[in-house]
This record gives sequence, C-alpha cells and structure tokens, in this order.
Amino acid sequence: MDVFLLILVIVITGAAIVANVRLLTYFQQPEDAKLGSSVACKTIIVISLTLAWLLNMLLPVDVRNSRPTPGVVNMALVWEIAFITLGVFLVFVVPAAMFYTEVEGDDVIKKKRRYVICNMLLMLFFTVAAVG
Repeated sequence: MDVFLLILVIVITGAAIVANVRLLTYFQQPEDAKLGSSVACKTIIVISLTLAWLLNMLLPVDVRNSRPTPGVVNMALVWEIAFITLGVFLVFVVPAAMFYTEVEGDDVIKKKRRYVICNMLLMLFFTVAAVG
C-alpha cells in the first residue's frame, strides 16, 4: 500500500475524531455539558460520525488499490465489512442509544432496559414492514 495514502488515512481519521468531538460539544444541550453525563451515548455518536468519515476515505483507498495493478487488500471484503458495520449502527446501535438517552434520567420508568428493548423491537418491526 502507498505510504502517503496510509499517512493520509491516519491523519484524516484523527482529524475526524477531533472534529466529531468538537461538533458534539458545540451542539449538545447545556444540561448534558457535564463530562460524566451520558458517556456511552456520546461515544456512540463520535464513533458513528467517524464511521461516516471512514466510509468516505475507503474510496481513494479502493482506487489506489486497484490501479495500476491490483493490490494486496481485498477491497470487496473491506467494503462488505464497512457496509455491514454501517447497517448495524443504523439499525441497532444508534436507535438503542437514542432510546436509552430518553430514559436515562427518568425516575418514572423503573425497568429502563425493558423499555429500550421494547422500543427497539417496535422500531425493527416497522422498519421491516416498511422495507420488506
């Protein structure tokens, strides 16, 4: 693999993480500004945004890997893994984090895990009904 492209991907990934943390701190609610509040959800947001950046960075890696001669990286497998990871985040991880954030400080709902699972099942049902 090209050394310049490898360094570029590492630098862009670092810049993406820094930019995503800055975006998160800029757009968060004032009551969520404490460092200890909802760390898991904030981590999922940063990972999701970084995943979006990394999917964009796969295109130049794919182009460089295929020209002038095929490279050593199996890009079909890399694309498949990237899109499966994106699908898992879109369908399971991000909605579960959103549902958990809704009930995190709510004392009325006693069984928070059950609430999140029920909402996830309902969301998955409507998603499958709409798509399938």
